[in-house]
Amino acid sequence: MDKHVLNGVKYPKKIILVGVGGASCSGKTTLAKHLRRTLKNSFIVHQDPEQLVPIHPIHNVQDWDDPDGAIEWPRLASFLRRVREEGGLPSDYKSHDGLNKQIQVPVSDDLTSSWAQKFNDIQEHARTTQGIDIVWGLVDGFLLYWHPDVVRELDVRLFLRVSYDTLKERRERRFGYHTAVLYSPEGSLWQDPPGYWDDIVWPAYVKAHKNMFAEGDVSSGALVRAGEQADKNRPSKEPASKSLSQGLNGAGLLQDAHVPACAGSREPRPRQENQPFDDTPTCSSEARCGEPVSRLVVLAAETMDMGEIFSVACAALMDAA
Repeated sequence: MDKHVLNGVKYPKKIILVGVGGASCSGKTTLAKHLRRTLKNSFIVHQDPEQLVPIHPIHNVQDWDDPDGAIEWPRLASFLRRVREEGGLPSDYKSHDGLNKQIQVPVSDDLTSSWAQKFNDIQEHARTTQGIDIVWGLVDGFLLYWHPDVVRELDVRLFLRVSYDTLKERRERRFGYHTAVLYSPEGSLWQDPPGYWDDIVWPAYVKAHKNMFAEGDVSSGALVRAGEQADKNRPSKEPASKSLSQGLNGAGLLQDAHVPACAGSREPRPRQENQPFDDTPTCSSEARCGEPVSRLVVLAAETMDMGEIFSVACAALMDAA
């Protein structure tokens, strides 16, 4: 565990990784940035698509959204383990998010200051009673909950839920996205071709999240407990977990359920003291991606304003501290 020096005292770091997931244009990046401004010891990891993404077999365009091809899952899981091991973002970390224009959705200064003070109190309590320094890693991604080995690394799991119509309208208002490409360190500006939302983005979102909600209804279906069948015609693969409860402001909170194993990774190799972290992707055999996720906090982001979303998220983070 890395150490953080404060007032001449070295405190071991406790890294808490917070997943901030949701569809494209659901408000997840906005929320992550509000949280970063509130939390003194925090940073953001953006789940950028890979440099080489597949061409859609039917529509013959780059598919930046399909969960099977847009993200190299073993590498992402290894990267998150590295972040936890090193106590922060590696020096070679890069993201193109800073190049993207973002519509500002503010949170009041009073609300931000109120939560900042609460987190400062928690931080001070952790130092004085446990001798640790809490560091928050905010993992912002549109496909965060597809691969169980990535899910397993997330100590808090937030999901912003927004309807098809609102997401489409927001996406079509955006000028484009800067994406990773091999020949340009600054990335390349991607603009959706006609029909891209309906042909590519929305079907990929449904594919990645349909098993999380009853009847595969990603817009209004009830949250499915990990291990519970999401569709009447789909057999259950895990024993039922504890019941779903309702959190603050309509946020669904699911606890104490098993996250299944998945192809593409395994538990990290043991690391000896002073040995460099080995981020070589590793693999296991069973493929169980796209399953319901345990301890998921679902925020009805379409009916809540950003202040309410922000407050529910902060409350979930405090529970994890």
